[in-house]
Amino acid sequence: MFFNTCIHVLIVSHNNKYESLFKEIVCSQETTFLTTIMPNSEQLKQASIVLYDIPYQKELINNHAFNLCMIEQNEYDSEVDYSFYDDLWLMPMDDALLKFHFKKIVERVIERKRSEIHDIYLNTLINSVPDLIWFKDLRGAHLKVNDAFGKAVGKTKQQCEGRGHYYIWDLDPDEYADGEYVCLETEEEVIKAGKTCLFDEKVKSKHGLRQFKTYKSPLYDYQGTMLGTVGIAKDVTDLDNIGRELEVVLSSVPFASLIVDDHDKLVYANQVFYNIFSLDENDVSSLDYQDFCENTLKLTQEQLENNKEVIVTLSNGGVVKHLNVQQQSIMDIFGNHFGYFLICIDITREKELQDKILLNANTDFLTGLYNRRYFYKQVHEINIKKYIAFVYFDLDYFKTVNDTFGHQAGDKALQLMADLLRDEFPEDLIVRLGGDEFLIAISLQESVNEIIPKIHKFIDYTKDEFYKLEHLKPLSVSAGIAYSDKDFDTDKLLLEADKALYQAKSLGKATVCIYDENK
Repeated sequence: MFFNTCIHVLIVSHNNKYESLFKEIVCSQETTFLTTIMPNSEQLKQASIVLYDIPYQKELINNHAFNLCMIEQNEYDSEVDYSFYDDLWLMPMDDALLKFHFKKIVERVIERKRSEIHDIYLNTLINSVPDLIWFKDLRGAHLKVNDAFGKAVGKTKQQCEGRGHYYIWDLDPDEYADGEYVCLETEEEVIKAGKTCLFDEKVKSKHGLRQFKTYKSPLYDYQGTMLGTVGIAKDVTDLDNIGRELEVVLSSVPFASLIVDDHDKLVYANQVFYNIFSLDENDVSSLDYQDFCENTLKLTQEQLENNKEVIVTLSNGGVVKHLNVQQQSIMDIFGNHFGYFLICIDITREKELQDKILLNANTDFLTGLYNRRYFYKQVHEINIKKYIAFVYFDLDYFKTVNDTFGHQAGDKALQLMADLLRDEFPEDLIVRLGGDEFLIAISLQESVNEIIPKIHKFIDYTKDEFYKLEHLKPLSVSAGIAYSDKDFDTDKLLLEADKALYQAKSLGKATVCIYDENK
């Protein structure tokens, strides 16, 4: 037990005739006795049981102790008021009966102590809580409230207890349909449900509306009979205002924002989020964050946590979007994780512009093929099987066509050559080196001889295609090939392919030669 169970018995008597008697009938180390004629305030304060065998003034009775009056039967006076005593014994009394009655008194005193300490526990507990706590009967009258409740309504606890909502909150009863007590709908809901319920309640006070997050529970006695309800309310008006301010801020930002709790359930999403992911409120309200990351963003939690930002590409109905995704863990003041803040910035336009800039920097404007700059950067990234071959192409009689029929005919020839190369060598790195010179880097499985037939076939094919166009009929293609193993020098191999091309042109054009250092 958390309270002192020692029973202090104070005997107020002119003689000691009862002290020895009680010491004999009560053999307990938890009971002490003191006999006095005129007790002082400290003795009365310590006493749990006070035995009087002499008439005593009513105003001197200790109201916190069990007060017992013992008088001889022949001294009993029916005209005397004994009602302020807790019990009256007419002496003498049989010892067995005396033991029985005194034992019951001790039990009552212990039970009273227990009740008092439980009341202390309850008062200390509810008054140490900053939230409003109250107990109501089934009518809605407040039976007990804590300090925070009294402070919130500007009244003492004594003024609140036994009263209803209108009086406590200083409201005009005409504002509601009937009755002194409001919040009746939620009270009735709790009583009907017979279990704890959570409510968002707005209470109108003389200071204006206040927003509460309220838990209400039914109260039962030991027989299961409902006695009333108990409520705990947190004033979230300021928090709600902060939340609304945050919502205003997040709703005005131009990127998608999502906040989820530590159970991965939605707390907030702005309109940009709905728009980017083509979702409505019903979709988002049932959204599971981990599922969204894995199935929509195609990102694992590890990827999100290990990178400050991640670029993802989404395709929906043929529309491609590029998003810069950033996740921030939300921490409480103790550093404990309790949610995520996710932002998705639509960088589709920026990505398209960036890709266009890179494309312009790495490709030839006229033909769309890669340029010499990109070739030098990319050639060593080719997956070389055994050998690599550079096939250097040049248009025969290109200057004649260009001078005779103009630059438009020359441009048409270059564009057609680029298209034919893309069609015939779709897996290889194709480059326009400049002017009418083109280059293909090809990975070889066995030897250079495996591509010779394909190059010859391509030369014949291009001559036929050029011949179909009146201004391009004179054109043909010559090719020079140089090859090496995986350890190659780009400039050296390019020079060797150029020499092989020069040899092919010197042999009469429209043919192919392989570089031979002995020639």
